Amino acid sequence: RGLNEIPMDRFRPNIVIKTDLNEAWIEDRISRLTLVPKGVDNLKIDTLENNKLLTLYLTHPCARCQIPTIDQETGIRNKNHEPTLTLRKFRSGKRLGFEESKHEDVFFGVNAIHDKFDATTAISRGDCMLAFFK
Repeated sequence: RGLNEIPMDRFRPNIVIKTDLNEAWIEDRISRLTLVPKGVDNLKIDTLENNKLLTLYLTHPCARCQIPTIDQETGIRNKNHEPTLTLRKFRSGKRLGFEESKHEDVFFGVNAIHDKFDATTAISRGDCMLAFFK
């Protein structure tokens, strides 16, 4: 949007979605993500027992605090309040049609919960996750 690129570390993501669909804000349309175990073909995922899979349920958009305006290496806040001001133009609660109490909030990313509480499954960089759309 005419400004310097903001590095991903400013948003402190736990998971970053990479897709060949080339669709901005695709996370808004995803209801859940299921980890595809290494060595398992996506087409055979339905044959696995559900209790063996880790599923993340995308629960709601994430309202952003001021951390994205702070350079994570220097600790210096952006004097122009970017990227918040730019995001507010198209990712504010008002623009997204949220309830009035959230109109001034800026949303980027989504919060999620998982269903695997046995501490035996880990997500690693490069893992494949199967997206289920709303």
